[in-house]
Amino acid sequence: MKSLMIKSAKIIGSLLLAISAGLYIIGQFEWYFALISGGFLFLGSLNKSNKGESLFNAKNTKQFLYIYSLFAFSGLIVEIVRTWLDLWVYTSIYNETISVILFILLLYPVFFAFVFELFAYFKRKTKNLTWATIITLIIFIGWNEIANIFLPMWVINPEYNPIFIYSLSFVGYIAELLVSIGGGKIIKKVH
Repeated sequence: MKSLMIKSAKIIGSLLLAISAGLYIIGQFEWYFALISGGFLFLGSLNKSNKGESLFNAKNTKQFLYIYSLFAFSGLIVEIVRTWLDLWVYTSIYNETISVILFILLLYPVFFAFVFELFAYFKRKTKNLTWATIITLIIFIGWNEIANIFLPMWVINPEYNPIFIYSLSFVGYIAELLVSIGGGKIIKKVH
């Protein structure tokens, strides 16, 4: 049964990644959620099937709810800082309040889970914590910043100096990477 679930996650993940590419090409902002959902499912199933670290290794509902809560709370912190400092606005949102709630409940937990699975994948492949961290950070920044240039999902507040914003963003990306890695590690300690 578990092997069927892992295979299904890999297939669904692959389909979502393909859908993400298609949505990006035709200019639909939903590409991002398809990317992180597909990436999480695909890499999680790959890591699990290769006996690597994975959130798919959660043994019970308590572990799953713990990691989900940590990731959702971290997303809430990101949104509080974003709003408090007026750093950026989302472009393709129908109702900002509902969208931010959905981001906190769905997007951020899946986002952090995908980043963890990406890190676990490169840690397994490189067998080096430093290289896995660097590669994950480069890919992570790339899919956020480079993709946003061509299909803007968020717009940075033009009142801020771009050097300040990108420096702050870099610090934020490192913090998000640490939350992802730490969350994946903490799951082992929750029984």
